[in-house]
Amino acid sequence: MSGQGTTENWSFYDQQPPHVDPNTGAKTHFQPVDPNSPATISHAEYVQLSEMVGIVKGLQQFQTTTVTSLTQIKQFQTNTTATLASISDSIAQILAQGTGQPPQPSPTSQPTASSSRGKDPVQPSSPSPSSTPKPPSFTPPTLFKGKATDIEVFIDSVQDAVELLGRTLATDRQECIYMATLFAEAPKQWYRVIRSSQPDLLDSFTNFVASFRAHFGESNLAYLANNKLEKLVQTGTATSYTSRYLELLVHVNWTEETKIDNFYNSLKSATKDLIANTPRTDCLKTFLDYSQWVITCDNQVHEREQERREEGIKKPSNSTSSKSSSTKPSATTPTPSTSNTLPPSEPMQIDAVKTGTV
Repeated sequence: MSGQGTTENWSFYDQQPPHVDPNTGAKTHFQPVDPNSPATISHAEYVQLSEMVGIVKGLQQFQTTTVTSLTQIKQFQTNTTATLASISDSIAQILAQGTGQPPQPSPTSQPTASSSRGKDPVQPSSPSPSSTPKPPSFTPPTLFKGKATDIEVFIDSVQDAVELLGRTLATDRQECIYMATLFAEAPKQWYRVIRSSQPDLLDSFTNFVASFRAHFGESNLAYLANNKLEKLVQTGTATSYTSRYLELLVHVNWTEETKIDNFYNSLKSATKDLIANTPRTDCLKTFLDYSQWVITCDNQVHEREQERREEGIKKPSNSTSSKSSSTKPSATTPTPSTSNTLPPSEPMQIDAVKTGTV
């Protein structure tokens, strides 16, 4: 049995003497390989090498995509900085129009140089007048000091200003900040609290206006508007009466028929008279159509009143001249005696006079 074991171990000594690998310098029992001879690998090794080559190519493509994305992000950052600088300059110009002071230049709009990479100096971030349209000139809304009766007029004026500014206020947050620049006294303090405690509210201009209205507006606005509408009467033109009526009408929930009836009851008597004598057409079913028709009727009444005034000025001069012409001959004509008066249509009879004396 020992002989069988020794014959199995003799194969170790049949191996070739070690060689030196020319690439690593280590001793090896493998035969040296000619670098010019073709490589002999198995199919499994070939598949593994192909997969590794594919992975390397994927990494190279990922690197290229990443570099491109970073370049785009950098360009977007540059454009964003330029846009913010333009917005800052526009807001400064708007505020300067309201205060009468010249706008201060924005520090971000100054040109900067990039010396670390040897690039050309960066151009000013503010866009040229030809690329960005200049917002129209208008009078900024009046500062709001917290009076509840002025809140609706103030909100309307702010919304109009925001629409006129257009792209100058690109986000809801910028619109909220612009509105806050028109606050004074208590509203200014309210805005500071909102900015510190609820900064997310500035991300929605609609929610910001709603919160502002709920805080400073009348809690029973519908009740007050209803009372004012019932007490409102026409004292001037129908146009001004309609404007005031519409301002209060947005706070109540009336039907079209109720709006028309209440509107008619407070018109002037002369306007009512003309309306009563004018047949209503079928199109006057809504309050807006009816109010425009009433304005037309009121204008006709006003024109007729003007004509009457002009006619009244002309009539006294004509009557005075006629009176003077009729009274002047009567003052110079002597009054005949009663003995010599005769009927105006009978001629004088001389024979009758003579016989009468006999």
